[in-house]
Amino acid sequence: MHEIDSPTAVSGAFVEGDPLIAQPATRLTADWFNAVQSELVNLVEGMGGVLDKPNNSQVVEAVLRAAAQGAGGNALFNPDFRIWQRFGVVPAADTVTSVLGYRGPDRWMLKAGQAGELASVSQVQLVNASEISPSRTPQVLRYQKGTAAGPGAEVSLLQRVEDARTFQASRVVVAFDAKKNSGSDLTILGVDLTQHFGAGGSADVVTTLTATAGTTIDGNWRRLVFVGDLPSTFSKTIVNGAGIAHRVEVKVRLAQAVTFDVYLTAFVFARAAADPGFVARQFTQELALCQRYFETSALLNSGIFAGGPYSALWDTDWPTTGDIETFRRYVVPKYEASAGGSTRWYSPSGATDAVREEAAGPTLTDHAVTTSPTQGTFGYTLGVPRLTTPPAGGVIRKFRANFVADYEIN
Repeated sequence: MHEIDSPTAVSGAFVEGDPLIAQPATRLTADWFNAVQSELVNLVEGMGGVLDKPNNSQVVEAVLRAAAQGAGGNALFNPDFRIWQRFGVVPAADTVTSVLGYRGPDRWMLKAGQAGELASVSQVQLVNASEISPSRTPQVLRYQKGTAAGPGAEVSLLQRVEDARTFQASRVVVAFDAKKNSGSDLTILGVDLTQHFGAGGSADVVTTLTATAGTTIDGNWRRLVFVGDLPSTFSKTIVNGAGIAHRVEVKVRLAQAVTFDVYLTAFVFARAAADPGFVARQFTQELALCQRYFETSALLNSGIFAGGPYSALWDTDWPTTGDIETFRRYVVPKYEASAGGSTRWYSPSGATDAVREEAAGPTLTDHAVTTSPTQGTFGYTLGVPRLTTPPAGGVIRKFRANFVADYEIN
C-alpha cells in the first residue's frame, strides 16, 4: 500500500487544483489504483472469500469474519477450553474412548486409542502466576491416559474448521502451550491438517506440518509451533450435501506407547509464517461462536401437550396433523441448519444418539433417539431427535442432552 505519489499530489494527498495559484489537480495513476485494489482483494481472499463481481459486500464480510476469528486470525473456536457446556456448574472429568467424539470442551473431539482403551479430560483453572502458561491463559485442558495405547492406535484431539477452502494455498501455523502435569514426557507425533471435501467430493488431502519449536511435552511450559503450506482447492470437487460437510480438520496426534498427564491450552490455527501468538476473544463472543454448533439443553415433559412448541419433549403430532404420536420430540427452536453437514445428540453420559432422563431418585436413564431428516413446517430445525422407545406419558420427566453440529448453523 502507498499514498498517491504522482507529481501533482501534495504531501501524499489528493488536491482538486487551484488555477489562481497554478496548482494542478492530482493526476490519478494506475499503480495507486492497483495497489488499493490489491489490498481489498487480499482482504477478501485472505479470509477465504472468492471474488464475486455483483457482490459489493465482500469487504465488510471479510472484516466481520476476521473479527470473529480474533487477533491473529485464529480459526479455532474455544482454543483455550473455557467453554464446557456440560451437566453441572463445574465440568467434571469426561471419559475419552477409542471412538472419536465430543467428550468435554466445546468443538473439540478426542480419541483414546484402540478398542477398549480409555482416557479422561477435564478443565483445570490455574491460579498462581507461576503456573500459568506462556500465553497467560489460566484455563487448560487436562488430558490423562493411565495405560499406554496399543501399537497403531491413534490418541489425538482435533477440531473441524468449517470450509475446506480455509487458508488454502497459504503458509499456515498451528501453535499451542503445553506442559506435563505428572508422569512421563509426551511426544507430539504430528500435527495434521486434512482438507475434507464432503461426501462424494474429491479425496481427502492430508498435510503434515513441520515442527519448529520441538515436539516434546515435559515439566516446563512450552509453546509448540508447527508450520506448513496448505494446497489449493483448485480443481477439487467440494460437496455440501448429506452427511458431514466439507472442512479442514486440525489434528494433534499424541504418542501411543506411554501413559501421560498433560496440560494443553492457547491453540492457534492461522494464516502465517510464524506463530502470531494467542489472544483470547471476549468470553461472550467465544460462547456465542460455540453455541452456533453446540449447546446443552434441559427440558421438561408432562406427558401432555402443554406450553406450545417451545416447551420441550411432547406427545402431539406437531407441526403436522393429529393429536397423539408414539414418540416424543426434543425441540431446539433456535437452530435452522444450513445445507449439508450433520447434527447429533449426546447424553451427558457420553452416549451418542441419546438423551438422558433425570428421574426423581438417583436413577439416570439414557433413551436412544433418531434425528428427524426434515425441517419442521415452522422452520425451526433439522436436528429434531425422536425417542425410539419413549416412556409412558402422564408423568413429569426431565431430559438433558448436548446438541452438536458439524457445520454452521444459520
